[in-house]
Amino acid sequence: MRWLVVTACLLTTAAQAEDMRAFQHGISLVTVSEARKLVFWSSAVGPPGPDGNWSHDVFVADAGNPAQHKPIITAPEAQEPASAAISTDGRIMVTMEDGWNTDSETTQRFGLYNSDLSPVAAYPQLVAEGGHSGHVAAAGRRFVVFYSDGWVKGGGVDNLGSGQDVMVRLFDSDGRLQRHVAVASGKRDWWPLVASSDRRALLVWQRFVKGQTHAKLMMAVLDPASGTLVTAPKSLAELMVRYYTYAVTWIPATRRFLVTGTTKTGTGFACLLDEQGRVLTKRTDFAPMVREAWPAVNGTNVVTLTAPTGAMLLSVAGDRITPLRQYADPTPWAGIGAAADLGADGKVRVYSLSERGLVLREWGE
Repeated sequence: MRWLVVTACLLTTAAQAEDMRAFQHGISLVTVSEARKLVFWSSAVGPPGPDGNWSHDVFVADAGNPAQHKPIITAPEAQEPASAAISTDGRIMVTMEDGWNTDSETTQRFGLYNSDLSPVAAYPQLVAEGGHSGHVAAAGRRFVVFYSDGWVKGGGVDNLGSGQDVMVRLFDSDGRLQRHVAVASGKRDWWPLVASSDRRALLVWQRFVKGQTHAKLMMAVLDPASGTLVTAPKSLAELMVRYYTYAVTWIPATRRFLVTGTTKTGTGFACLLDEQGRVLTKRTDFAPMVREAWPAVNGTNVVTLTAPTGAMLLSVAGDRITPLRQYADPTPWAGIGAAADLGADGKVRVYSLSERGLVLREWGE
């Protein structure tokens, strides 16, 4: 196993920020070609200001040489959490929330770039005023930006409250808005995640449960071409989850979606769904998964990160989910963003965020 710490910029000390997201928050691994992958992440450029506001910029690096990073989006206040996706015609959308130069406390914005990182429509482009917590997936030559709107104070983890609504905005690969879809309103929904095939997007989010510190896992299926919901919002396999501790992944080899995470009781789960949102397989007997960690897919093999340390290799062949092996590591994950990669060489690489900077961990024969 190999380990490399790649510090993106000046970071605060632990005493200056109790919330680890103040250091870094949000990461995506984008495949440009078989030989080239890019890592995008949000990282602090200094300690929180006297008003408590975070200060993050969005950085990018070639996954093969993450030490050679550079900022791609910079502005006052925090541009986080970063989420990125690439369309089939080679356009890369990077989306994040921030409060810079807006009348709202937060605004979901994006920048659009060619694969050489030259701007098509440079930041700040608008997704939604008042939007937050957004994530993006590519559906052919379209982008699906799934975001939350509004906030309800009180309840949940640390009595911080919850989001209010979850929405989708669809853009073409030139960054032009095509459609706005109200997915769910008035139900205290937030932390919206999305994965997409060329014709269907699976939307997954958490719904507030009154008096509890866990959430109900929700789902819907969207047709990105028409902007219609093929499957209306509903509970995903009756799962109750630890806040923010779930992920959604598209598996092209089998045309299946995989949703992984941690239940309210602390067990890891995995659900395999078809493009209509039908649950084909559900398992709840795995090690717990890591918060805000994106799995890696190569053919029918999937790597997920396990809490508090290590990773697990799964086979997702047909409609079965089978654990193949565990990768050991003594250092705990921070839970503020990690993206795994499973290379053709059989090596597992994980780009994870921490208070020290971007960390690359690698397992191989």
